[in-house]
Amino acid sequence: MPYTPAQLDKLYAETQSGDADSYSSEWKRVGEEDLAGLQSWIATVPFTPDCELFEIYDGVTEIKPLPEAFILNELRRILDLARGDPKNKSYYSQIEAFAMIEEGQAPALYGKIVKILAVELDSPVPQLRRFAAYFIGDFMTAGHTSAQMKLRELVQKDPDFRVRCLAHQTLKCQQAEHPNAMTAPLPNLSLVDRIRMETINSNNLFEYSA
Repeated sequence: MPYTPAQLDKLYAETQSGDADSYSSEWKRVGEEDLAGLQSWIATVPFTPDCELFEIYDGVTEIKPLPEAFILNELRRILDLARGDPKNKSYYSQIEAFAMIEEGQAPALYGKIVKILAVELDSPVPQLRRFAAYFIGDFMTAGHTSAQMKLRELVQKDPDFRVRCLAHQTLKCQQAEHPNAMTAPLPNLSLVDRIRMETINSNNLFEYSA
């Protein structure tokens, strides 16, 4: 049955004020019953510090069969919004919920997400490159050699040291997970970047306000 915006507003307010984790199943049910209504309503949710879109996305990723079009639309929508306000970390933290999707659920979806994120590796916005450089690793598989090549290029040439370090971390993880699929040896970080990695808190690599 369709849900009214007022009903969804009420459920969202409860999600924000209560134990958000316990509401994922409620949002799963909403998505199963009225995915189109949820897609329309979700565009009205503001990206404030108490934003809980993560829980909505978490619920949606539990729907079977997986609503791939919804997920891809939301990923593109949030990245588009982030281009206009790249220092707002709420954009990035919400769509991290999609990392919970297992490859076995939708192997083709992994490739589509990698394709979207690979575009952001060339973004003129450093915050988007930082996000894409590490988030793409959650979806890369042995066959994503072009994404590997782009990450190598970032390690060696990107002007933002956070992008260089995050791209290196992603490649290092890929080497551990898919050692036979690496097209070339892992590129080395410069001495300066290695010192930075050792002296700053790893969480600072995800600093979007800088």
